[in-house]
Amino acid sequence: MKTVETYVSEMEQTGILMKDEMTFSAYSDELESFKDLVLHMVMGCNYDAGLRLNDVIEQIRKEASQQGKQNSKEVFEGLKSLNTVGRELALSSMARKTSDMVARTLTYANRPKMQVYRNVYLTNGTEETELDTLIVTDAGMLILENKTVRGDMEFTEEGALLRVGAYDHGKMPIANKMEKKRRLLKECLTKELLENGYHIPVYVDSLIVLCPPKNVFIRVDNRYYKEKFCFRSKLNERVENFCAGAYYSDEQLEKLNEVVESFGRDVKTRENSVDFNTVRLNIATMLAYLQDGEPTAETKKESEDAISRQSVILRINQFFKKKVSLPEEKGA
Repeated sequence: MKTVETYVSEMEQTGILMKDEMTFSAYSDELESFKDLVLHMVMGCNYDAGLRLNDVIEQIRKEASQQGKQNSKEVFEGLKSLNTVGRELALSSMARKTSDMVARTLTYANRPKMQVYRNVYLTNGTEETELDTLIVTDAGMLILENKTVRGDMEFTEEGALLRVGAYDHGKMPIANKMEKKRRLLKECLTKELLENGYHIPVYVDSLIVLCPPKNVFIRVDNRYYKEKFCFRSKLNERVENFCAGAYYSDEQLEKLNEVVESFGRDVKTRENSVDFNTVRLNIATMLAYLQDGEPTAETKKESEDAISRQSVILRINQFFKKKVSLPEEKGA
């Protein structure tokens, strides 16, 4: 039988989710790989590519229940870690889907001389940021920040974008983030252009693109008018009519695109919010605990008591089911 150390070693040898920092794309890919790894470890020869993580969680719950171990710390912590992986998978998948939908929408925009770039990395040596989408036009630069929304939203006086009634956890308001993105783009573009001998003014604007589920009506309270926004359904209309005040010639537009293409793509790393060393250990401990298939002493006692009770009930029922024969009365 495998030990906890063996399970942990098998997971670590794959190199999956072993880095403390990685790009969003790499993190999403490795989450998928880690899910498949766990599915293989749990299901073995019964593995199927169509299985989901929730299917495995239910299988483990069933197995733990059969062994009477469903309330054990090992199973609780293991399932908790699997649910954490599931949550991270859902969030990363949603972000990717939103980004892909925005990119697909822009392919239908009727705007000549427009170039679209995704996941553009910017840094001035001190600060850094990543632009979800950058559109270069002959009328200026437009930064898009893609947001998945599932309920009514509001921009607070401080510039945060929150679901109506939600609590502000003190994160940097989106208005501050957008100001930083605009500033860094203008700073980095201007610097690169000047270093290459081009004196081209840089005009930058931004737009938050809200992406609700299909056929869901969302209200947005923007009474403080901290940031411009639109829904994805109206994105192409905004892009086609966009003007940041620039009137770039074809030559200037070509140079701007050359500089933007020199910026890094999908290189900004972020620190993992999940301790995957603990996740691996918890999953390994649970699998090792459940692999013997033996019920606990408490479960054995409960099973024996149940059998004993059933035996008593059966004998009582048999007793009352016996027919009592009475002497026949003689006729007069």
